[in-house]
Amino acid sequence: MREQITKYGLLKGISSIEYYNNGIIKECIVDQYNEITTPYGKLIPQYEQDNVRRKYTKSLSFYNNGNLKSI
Repeated sequence: MREQITKYGLLKGISSIEYYNNGIIKECIVDQYNEITTPYGKLIPQYEQDNVRRKYTKSLSFYNNGNLKSI
């Protein structure tokens, strides 16, 4: 598991990560609790895969300038 600093704080427990050519995170999957601070308040990305039927997606994705795209 890895850690990565973003403009929204430190992400811990990264199990999968992809980067843009400029070295900025493109998307990642986390498997432990993280709380990130955004202009909209504190958000918690999905970090566990329950047995509930739902689409498997990345926990976080970012634009190539480092801004948050989806959570």
